[in-house]
Amino acid sequence: PVEGFMVIGEPNTTAQTYCTDGDSEYDYQNNFQFMTLADYHNQLDFQNLDMKSSGDYMYAVDGDDTILILCDSAEDTLVVPDEIDGHVITSVYKNAFQGCISKDITLPEGVKRIGEDVFSTHLESLTLPASFEEFDSDEPFVNCAKLKSLSVKEGNEKFSSEDGILYNKDKSVVLICPQAKKDKTIVLPSSVKAVAMSAFCYNEYIQTIDLSSVEAVGDYAFDGCLSLKTVKFSENLKDVGYCAFLGCPSLKSVRVYDQLSSIGEYAFGYDYDDELAEKIHEDPEKYQDESGNTQKAYSLVSSFRMYVDKDSVAEQYAEDCGIETVTEAATVGYTNFDKRIIYLGSGVLGLGVLGVIIKLITSAAKKSKAKKAKK
Repeated sequence: PVEGFMVIGEPNTTAQTYCTDGDSEYDYQNNFQFMTLADYHNQLDFQNLDMKSSGDYMYAVDGDDTILILCDSAEDTLVVPDEIDGHVITSVYKNAFQGCISKDITLPEGVKRIGEDVFSTHLESLTLPASFEEFDSDEPFVNCAKLKSLSVKEGNEKFSSEDGILYNKDKSVVLICPQAKKDKTIVLPSSVKAVAMSAFCYNEYIQTIDLSSVEAVGDYAFDGCLSLKTVKFSENLKDVGYCAFLGCPSLKSVRVYDQLSSIGEYAFGYDYDDELAEKIHEDPEKYQDESGNTQKAYSLVSSFRMYVDKDSVAEQYAEDCGIETVTEAATVGYTNFDKRIIYLGSGVLGLGVLGVIIKLITSAAKKSKAKKAKK
């Protein structure tokens, strides 16, 4: 192969595969660099910027836009100045804070836009200004494993925040729950109707969440929530996205209803093996069966079951995936059970089970009263 040769194209296409293609029979192995068209154009744009330095910052003026290109501050708490050399910062360029070890960052009034992968793994809290309008990425903090809190200044017309979680303005959509937010139980505002893509992904602390007002759950919304055990869904839940609850091994059951009309692939009951996925990517032929089908890195969560309504979309999803179902389903608090067990026998067993259920309800009521009393 020609040293330094680069292929520019669309991701996940033949062009990208060609860069690492090989064949032992013909004794060749490609080892070319690959760059997406988007990254190529971004690189050209970056090279055309007239960059200037000022203290810990590098910036560029592009017409009416002043772009913060780089910050390498070593301060634990960083308040980015309102102006740099008399210019009001209006946007933050991709990777701008990757070389910054600051834990707490406050962006200045005037910033409207934040690029991709802006913040480093050191980030623990971020305050957004009232002027802020948009992220360039659907997953702006996916690599910020230490992030505990997001807040928005009053007066912002696009976003709001509560208890360190980011929402849209009217709190109808929960956008981002920081990965390092340590609350074991999350109860969302009753105004929330949708959970955005990757909103809670990789949070390893959440054990219980109340989604009783939510009608739509986005792709990867709870991906990698290792401690998540119980989820309370609304009877009006309509859509659950691709891989929405992928990699939640502690979640052993869900109760969903017949209003649910769309369930994405691997939405419930699946885990994902990153190491196996990497091996398959490196040598797909090794993981092919006799029919040429490549093994997948997905596997069913042990003992997972779905409590569903008969002849529902959820029942069909479970059947297609080989997931155990219970169609005579009931829920008390966060506990799902087969209501037929109440009717087993006419005496001790039925009464015993009913007694356990009453205990659950009573216990939940006592805890609720205790919390109110403390307030």
